[in-house]
Amino acid sequence: MREKGKRIRLFLLLLSALTVLILLHLFRALPPAGPCHREREESVELPDHSEGKALLLRGAFSLRGKEKILFRTGRGWRVSDFLIRDIDRDGKKELLLLLWKRGSYGPDRPYWVRKNDRRLSQHIFIYRFEEERLKPIWMSSALGMNIKDWSLSRDAVLCLVTKGGRKSFWVYRGFGLKEYTAEGEERKKSVVRLFAAGDVILHRGILRACFEPRTKGYDFRPLYRHVREKIRRFDLSIVNQETILTEDPARYGDYPRFGTPIAAGDSLRNAGFNVVTAATNHAFDQGEQGIWDTLSYWEKHPEVRLLGLNGSEREREEIPYLRKNGICFALFNASYGLNDLRLPKGKEWMVNLLSEKELLLSQLREAEEKADFSICLLHIGEEYVSKPDEEERRLIEELCSAGADLILCTHSHVVGPVEKLELPDGKAALVYYGLGNFLSNQTRIETVLGGAAELLIEKQEGRDGRTETGISDYRFLPVFCHWGKGKTESWFLSDYPEELFESHFLYEGSRELDRASLRALFLRESGLSEERTRPLPALPLTPPGRGGALSSLSFFGGELREFLLREILPHSPGADPGAKP
Repeated sequence: MREKGKRIRLFLLLLSALTVLILLHLFRALPPAGPCHREREESVELPDHSEGKALLLRGAFSLRGKEKILFRTGRGWRVSDFLIRDIDRDGKKELLLLLWKRGSYGPDRPYWVRKNDRRLSQHIFIYRFEEERLKPIWMSSALGMNIKDWSLSRDAVLCLVTKGGRKSFWVYRGFGLKEYTAEGEERKKSVVRLFAAGDVILHRGILRACFEPRTKGYDFRPLYRHVREKIRRFDLSIVNQETILTEDPARYGDYPRFGTPIAAGDSLRNAGFNVVTAATNHAFDQGEQGIWDTLSYWEKHPEVRLLGLNGSEREREEIPYLRKNGICFALFNASYGLNDLRLPKGKEWMVNLLSEKELLLSQLREAEEKADFSICLLHIGEEYVSKPDEEERRLIEELCSAGADLILCTHSHVVGPVEKLELPDGKAALVYYGLGNFLSNQTRIETVLGGAAELLIEKQEGRDGRTETGISDYRFLPVFCHWGKGKTESWFLSDYPEELFESHFLYEGSRELDRASLRALFLRESGLSEERTRPLPALPLTPPGRGGALSSLSFFGGELREFLLREILPHSPGADPGAKP
């Protein structure tokens, strides 16, 4: 009888254990049995050129340096596999982890998700090797697939294979992985190609050079004749018109009280700009009349969106939305101040100022719910200083936390650093701290060298039908202002003729006014790699005729041929680095 009782208890114990295992699988408390949790070791060259060891053992990953462990996954993660490859095609290898963890999202979950779940889900995390550490650059939400195998081609196409044998193909696009179908077509998406230039300051010398004695008027169109062809190719082209426009010749002026002929607006339209920012420290140089003249001119040209100036308090309180290619943008422009001038009492709404920070923050929070993408265009910083101070950084962090996706800064007249800002609350934004000058007669080498931001902004439909909008790629191109012998022109530095340097106003006695020195200065101040200072590939991308380069991808079969011709080869190391946008 006692023996029979033991058998019954053993049976019940086994039955309970089996029930628990079934329930764990049903509620995803254990990883599915499909993925192979590999155990292997791989050598890796660290940033200090020493040798490190990447080790995967019993679902835990670690990276060991020469003397210590640099990185180790936590207990809550179960790593299936890792890859050490160049996923973003910047010439440096990254670490990719395929892993299981609890929760479909990280700290930055979508606004429609009130609470993270506790189920185990599969993710891909990507890290950059840095001195003494690994820096996370992308941590995906739940993949929604059971990945059995994965591989990365020489052209940085990530192939994921599910337990059922389905293949999907992914490419890293600046802020994360983007999925393509087997035929190479991206999932439903909208794309906007954005261009942003810095300060346009029309000094008296430029006015003299552009004066037409026959008509007694001004023609500023030649200022942009070398750049307009490229600017016109973008969907959104933004420029900062530093100096206020006026119809009254008696108000034309130079520093410190600028007044610019109204014809300057014609030249911006002709150059291809369709967004003009006007909230600057010189916005009130010609008083109320300058504001009304500028507003009146741009009201006659609704194809161009003017930002930063308002005709009423109601306009000041409205959020400027702009829809392009199916993407809804919220655009914000504000200046740190107006030099020593003050707006009339009761008309403080005429110019957007950063002293009204709380209004800007509340508008950003509202736009986060209504727009796909929010851009802040700030006239901020200290003149001729490339790096932001602590006050500027704090403000930009607040704007990022409130919902800004892209922040573009003008006013310093020099090129500043570009940074992917990532906050502890999970919010992130791309920040250009200084676009520098696009056109001026300022007399420092740093002020004739400017920068133009180029970005691809994509709105893509996810597997669950919801959409996500973000920056898929970004660049910062050096631009150069030629002036001398009665002529001023804006150029892309890559197009500027070598023989023109000798006729530049700043050339005599300068050893730094040559292409190599200017490019070195631009790289140093922007903090970017060479690749990030080259133009984005042209849209639409066309086959470059390099069919032989496909041989390295034969293991994927023929299904990717068209995709690679359109999307990958123009980015590959063999592509022409001087390709024009």
